[in-house]
Amino acid sequence: MLLVLTAPLWPGVLRCNGVPMVAARPFPCGYHSLARIDFGTALRPGRRYRDAVSGLEVRCLRGSSGCLTFSGRALTAV
Repeated sequence: MLLVLTAPLWPGVLRCNGVPMVAARPFPCGYHSLARIDFGTALRPGRRYRDAVSGLEVRCLRGSSGCLTFSGRALTAV
């Protein structure tokens, strides 16, 4: 789950592991995912990620594993 801190300067698609992310209601706090977290590519809660080209900046609210991209460019941890 991500929170957009700064909107990009132009439209694009935000993806996690190649799958487009969509606006949706969050899972309840008591929800436990059975997904295995690969800590080599972990998205850590509280960490900010940015696309320097578009200006998009997001904050990870719940941990997960994967690679965030926007318009084909990988977001970097800030």
